[in-house]
Amino acid sequence: MNAITHRQHLRNVRLRRRARRANRRSRLLSVTPRVVLHLLVGALTLVAAQALLRPLARPSDDQASAPVVYADQQGSAAPAISAPALSISAGAPVQPSAQSAPPAAVLTDLSASIGRTAGPASTGWQGIAGQVVNRRSEPNRSKPPVGDLQPGTPVEVVRWVTGEEVEKANDTWAQLSDGTYVFSTSLRRSGPTEPPSRPADAPTTGHWIDVNLTQQVATAYDGAEPVRSVLISSGRPGWDTPTGVFPVLRRIEKDTMDGATLVGQGPKGVGADYKVENVRYVQYFTPDGAAIHENYWRRPATFGMPGSHGCIGMAPADAAWFWQFATVGTPVVIHE
Repeated sequence: MNAITHRQHLRNVRLRRRARRANRRSRLLSVTPRVVLHLLVGALTLVAAQALLRPLARPSDDQASAPVVYADQQGSAAPAISAPALSISAGAPVQPSAQSAPPAAVLTDLSASIGRTAGPASTGWQGIAGQVVNRRSEPNRSKPPVGDLQPGTPVEVVRWVTGEEVEKANDTWAQLSDGTYVFSTSLRRSGPTEPPSRPADAPTTGHWIDVNLTQQVATAYDGAEPVRSVLISSGRPGWDTPTGVFPVLRRIEKDTMDGATLVGQGPKGVGADYKVENVRYVQYFTPDGAAIHENYWRRPATFGMPGSHGCIGMAPADAAWFWQFATVGTPVVIHE
């Protein structure tokens, strides 16, 4: 091959290489828009699928298991529990202080006070008639009226007794000081909600809760200073709230209250027939299930009188406040 032919060959080689490179660039430019389009369509499809499937993957309130803190976890790194938000009109919640843990003496020898009381106790409950109500000689509407009460008439209840079930799951009647009977929810508690007298042996340091069953009032204390008092609904006759000193054993921010767990308790030990879901701010203080919790199904006007199966029911805002105030181990002092 002479020099001219060799140069021509090299030039042809370079021209072919350039043509191949140009051809590759042309193919790349023609493919790229299609690739980008496919990528965009794929991304949009993935986002849409996730949006559709997310509600199916989220556990419902009934399925979600709420975190639980037990008393024997106080020294461990137990997860903090934050309750669902709720507007509290009476001011910001009180945060537990460094002295919230109860004195050791308060939490000892509790076994004697755990359990249901034998029967209804005498009270000095003051209230008024909330409506026109017939007074009867026995706690039953089959008995003819012996008089009536007009709305606003002052009454004194000497004890709460079991009678005719006028409302579903409520057979509580009030025995008045004149010996007659009226149905419980026809009354209203009168007067301001003030802290009743403290028990003589009450704690003097840290956060603790006083529950006065006579007045149907729970008071949060910081040492000897009352912080807040609220009306409650404690156990009705036959389901009396236990008296004594109890530590908060465990806390569940949302729980299901099932009467099937109370078999062996109550009148004749038959338990109770109810199931209430999504009960918030639950603070158990006895092994058999007595707790402080919200009672959203109770009419607000009927707080301040017994009506539960042994728990201490509160209006939702009050239960939320006490949830923030107490913690595992906080003493609950319950007395007549």
